Amino acid sequence: FCKNRVLLPIIEYASDPRDESQLQANINLQTLICDLHLRSLQQDKEEDIFSLLIKEINKNQQKWWNVREMAEFCGMSEVNFRRLFKKRFGIGPKKYVSRRKIAIAAEMLSSSKMPVVKIAKELGFYDPFHFSRRFKMISGMTASEYRKNVRYYS
Repeated sequence: FCKNRVLLPIIEYASDPRDESQLQANINLQTLICDLHLRSLQQDKEEDIFSLLIKEINKNQQKWWNVREMAEFCGMSEVNFRRLFKKRFGIGPKKYVSRRKIAIAAEMLSSSKMPVVKIAKELGFYDPFHFSRRFKMISGMTASEYRKNVRYYS
C-alpha cells in the first residue's frame, strides 16, 4: 500500500479540468480515504484483541499458552497471529509468555520469601528444574542468585 504512489493518479485526474477527470479524481480520493479508515479500524481491532490476550495471560499465570490457543483466542490463523504478534511486541508469542512468567517470578523472588519451588509451581512450571533452567536462560542467573543479588542491592 505505502509502496504504491496512490496520490499521483488522483493529482493527475484533478489537474485535468474535464468533468469526467474531476469525477474520477473525487472517486479515487474517496476510495483512498475509505481504505485508510478501514486499515485504521483493523489496526485498532488487532491492538484491542492483543490487549485482551495479554490480560488473559496475566490473569491465569499458571497456564502455559500455546500458539494455537492464543491464535484461537484472537480469532486468527496461527501464521497471521505469529506475524502480527511479533510485529507488535518484537518477539514471538511463546517467548513472550516465557519472559512474562520469568518477570513475574523475579518480582515474586524480590518481594517475598516464598520458596523457589512454590514460585515455580505457581507459574505452572513442570518442575523446579525446568523453572531454574528457564529462569537462568532468560535472566542470566539462577533464581537463588537473583534473590541474593536483589536483597544485596536493596
